[in-house]
Amino acid sequence: MGDSRREFTIQSISKPFVYGLALADHVRAEVLAKIGVEPTGDAFNSISLDPGTGRPRNPMINAGAIASTGLVEGRDEEMKMRRVMEMFAHCAGRPLSIDESVYRSESSTGHRNRAIGHMLRNFGILTGDPMPVVERYFRQCSILGHCRDLATMAATLANRGANPITGGQAIRGEYVESILGVATHCGNCCCPADSCGERGRTTATPNPAFLAAVSSKCIGSCSPLPCMSFHHSARISRRTKCPPVNPAWASTPFSGCASISRRYASNRYRPGRAVSWWK
Repeated sequence: MGDSRREFTIQSISKPFVYGLALADHVRAEVLAKIGVEPTGDAFNSISLDPGTGRPRNPMINAGAIASTGLVEGRDEEMKMRRVMEMFAHCAGRPLSIDESVYRSESSTGHRNRAIGHMLRNFGILTGDPMPVVERYFRQCSILGHCRDLATMAATLANRGANPITGGQAIRGEYVESILGVATHCGNCCCPADSCGERGRTTATPNPAFLAAVSSKCIGSCSPLPCMSFHHSARISRRTKCPPVNPAWASTPFSGCASISRRYASNRYRPGRAVSWWK
């Protein structure tokens, strides 16, 4: 709907998906030894680790996201990045590309993330040279997609890792619950966590311009936050028609999530009878 195919770089929305790839490459215990799953009140780019364990507190802050990137397997950096791109292609249902100009800009100015990389190496979270990992992190944040892509990616998570359009398994289903868990409790840098029950769905806003939401009824959505035009939003669902969109949600997209949850009984925290979405 609207200008929903205008591309932008997905930035930190890449974090939960790469975390899922790290889980698929290692047993869960190995990943938990490197990355925690606890919310933090610190800034997403804070240069800090958990004082008790020496781990990043969760994969949605930059330290944890860089650690996730470092856990992706491959014989060399090119293969590791290719696997990341293939995973995003399966989630979005089409090949995605990297905005090289954004990547070069991030690489030339990302000194704070480089400091985080060296900190992770000092504490043994990264075991090799941290700079190739940080550069790969810059590249994954510079992947181009549009609202329909992100809605499809969210719907893929809602569908236990299977893309609802192509039918292909993009992420192993047994790891989706871990991805949604950290996205729900650690991924909302732009909204209060105490509204989670009202929204009734996993919402992640690691990117300050976009909201990605996953519903328990196989709906994925992507909406702009107030600084972006509402007409960039898109919604994709499996075996259902999309509910009508209220333009008033442009200024309060979290209220939009709550409204959809109430209307279609899709609040994961509120039991209710099943309803038909076909009108």
